[in-house]
Amino acid sequence: MRRAHKGNSGRERHKSKAQEKREEEAKELAFLRRLLRPGTVVYTTVGHVSRSGMARTIEVSAIKENEPLRLTYSVATVLGYPMKDDGFLVRGCGMDMGYHVAMSLSYALHGHDSKGDGAKPENQGRIFEPRPGHFCAGYSLKHRWL
Repeated sequence: MRRAHKGNSGRERHKSKAQEKREEEAKELAFLRRLLRPGTVVYTTVGHVSRSGMARTIEVSAIKENEPLRLTYSVATVLGYPMKDDGFLVRGCGMDMGYHVAMSLSYALHGHDSKGDGAKPENQGRIFEPRPGHFCAGYSLKHRWL
């Protein structure tokens, strides 16, 4: 189903699927940026692992105002993972895939540049507590398994 919108000429045009997808990604990215400030803990859960061990479904959530918030669809949309019944599908093995999702999300939300104290040369390679305005690139979010 396509949604109609009016262009500059006043005539109705149909949005392409690619345009709808880009708009959905931008909407979910803005939502996650408001919600997941640097230093936020994201929780991951594995729903199913394939027989070969090369793919798994993962769910992502966070705690806001003492309530769990399921973020699986938003994260899948921003990172480009396909949705399945019990989460989104992540392919690969040989590493902590929940950590991989959290780090990829950190880059997507907060960029590839360190900020504040995280950018100081004396803090490179050291344990550093992320907080708004001060984080190392890729490590702005904390990860925990449920």
